[in-house]
Amino acid sequence: MNTAKRTPAAPPARARAEARQRVSPQDRARAERDRGRESLIATLLDPTRLTVLGALLIGARTTDQLTAHLDGAGAELGRDLILRTVGDLRAAGFVVQTEDGWAASRSHLVELATALLPQPEPVAKRVFSGMTDDEREVIAKWFTGERLPRIPRNRSERAIVLERLALEFDVGVRYEEAEVNAILHPFNDDWSTLRRALVDDGLLDRNHNVSWRSGGRVDV
Repeated sequence: MNTAKRTPAAPPARARAEARQRVSPQDRARAERDRGRESLIATLLDPTRLTVLGALLIGARTTDQLTAHLDGAGAELGRDLILRTVGDLRAAGFVVQTEDGWAASRSHLVELATALLPQPEPVAKRVFSGMTDDEREVIAKWFTGERLPRIPRNRSERAIVLERLALEFDVGVRYEEAEVNAILHPFNDDWSTLRRALVDDGLLDRNHNVSWRSGGRVDV
């Protein structure tokens, strides 16, 4: 008897199409932006394009002026290659035509550089749990993922953030110090500061290393 394992058949086209449709619009838009940035970066990675763009960042130049400048700098690219390179850079948005000739689009370069900066992680959905729409705006301002990098100094915003942290503790339950630390640590490594802030704001009470909810709303 043949006991060899069969390779699973590839999913039919319809199934693959349905799987693609399940991708959220946000994910599709993010993927499109990523592909666009990758294309722009690939354009800039060409040494000839970098040379031409660098010359235009100094100032606007006509094709003849650009050719003369690069020849004088030892590049000696030739007019035809320079024209093709300027065309590639213009198509990608890095070069624009002005009254003085070709010029580098500084705004486009800044836009690309900004897009390449690390983007903050969106706030985890569970962090919004139990909060009103207005409060969620404050939560979105201070949380990254499930982390709270720092406690706001603004009194009203601080109260909202601490109110959310208090919801991690069940009413009527007494928590040992290690349990409190374990609950608060995922939000910030300085869990002792968070615990102290909750106590100071009357949301937690503490006695002999045991804490319990003493204020705040109840998430139902």
